[in-house]
Amino acid sequence: MNLRIVDTLTDWAFVGSPLVTAVILGCHTHTLSWIRFFRKKDAVWLRKHVSCAQLFWTDFTFRCARHILRPSVVMDMDLETERIIRSNPVLIISNHQRSLDISFIAWFLRRYGHKDLRWIIKKGIERWLFVGRSCRLSGCAFVHRDHAKPKQDFVIVRDCAISASMEQASVVIFPEGTRFKNADPSSSYHHVHSPHPAGVAILYKHLPHHAVCSLTLCHEMCDHRRMLYVRVRTISRSEIGSDVRSWLAHEWECKEAFIAQKYL
Repeated sequence: MNLRIVDTLTDWAFVGSPLVTAVILGCHTHTLSWIRFFRKKDAVWLRKHVSCAQLFWTDFTFRCARHILRPSVVMDMDLETERIIRSNPVLIISNHQRSLDISFIAWFLRRYGHKDLRWIIKKGIERWLFVGRSCRLSGCAFVHRDHAKPKQDFVIVRDCAISASMEQASVVIFPEGTRFKNADPSSSYHHVHSPHPAGVAILYKHLPHHAVCSLTLCHEMCDHRRMLYVRVRTISRSEIGSDVRSWLAHEWECKEAFIAQKYL
């Protein structure tokens, strides 16, 4: 079975069967909204509880996909990285290859005790039934594709970062802006898209106490079985320095090399 067919099955596992999960999440979110209204809870209470519900059901989606597709997940992470992730809110910077990436990250973070998570996601998701409202109430930032409104996006991402910093919530961003499907002929990369540094720079500045975690995801077929290779690194702020753009470019070169090695 080739990777494209498996990707189609993944999309059914992630979007088809979890359509039920999205409905449940919508009902859960609606219930929390009413609880907030009747018990006079504040917006922070609602954000945290909706985020917790969202993380739970997205994690459930990954478990469903694993049960249906039975992919093997191979993790490359040392004990110090594991300790840092377990004990700190994190800023996750990841490449993006498949639909499964989102639910995997939710599963990964819940595994290490995180219950409050914000996503930097494309504006179009805001219109998705159930999911859009849940993301909005949980404090996610909706940004335009292709930097259509950079000033507006700057404010949205900054506000999301400030809120996450105050509430000790983790944040996930895909600097590529979209899933990788085919290599761009004008790019020097063959397995990832070129990253956009603006969002990462804003989050890095306004999340000074978050651990910076670089996630590299690689989906591959091996002996007719789907493999998900994951490399997890925590990066010290001294290593990044003040030039986020240069660091991100170097980090993407490392991701490109890691994925290329798996495809050999």
